[in-house]
Amino acid sequence: MKLNVHPHVEVAKDAYGMLGMQPMPFEFAEKAYRAWLDSAQSAQAEAVEFVNTRAGKDMAVLSEWARCTTPTDALEVQARYASEAMSDYVAQSQRMLRWLTASGQRGIGAER
Repeated sequence: MKLNVHPHVEVAKDAYGMLGMQPMPFEFAEKAYRAWLDSAQSAQAEAVEFVNTRAGKDMAVLSEWARCTTPTDALEVQARYASEAMSDYVAQSQRMLRWLTASGQRGIGAER
C-alpha cells in the first residue's frame, strides 16, 4: 500500500513496498510458525530421549566400574566407555543434522 504525500510522489509505507514486492499472505506466516513449533517439539523430544538413554548407559558403566578388581579392568571399562560414548554423541549429532536438514525442507515447503 502506498501513501500519497504529494500528488506526483508516492511513498511506500512498508518494507515490501520499498522493495517493490507484494507482502506475504498471512497463511504463510501461520504455516511457517506451525512448522517451526513442530520442529522445536521434535528437537526437544529427541534431545530428552538421547540424554535419558545416555544417562542410563553412564550409570551402568559406573556400576560396572565399581566392580572392577584390578587397575587393568578399570582401564578397560574406561576405554570402552569413552569409545561408546563418543560413538553415541557422533551418531546423535548425525541424526540431529539430518533432522535439521529435513526441518529446513519442511520450512521451505511451508512457503509454497
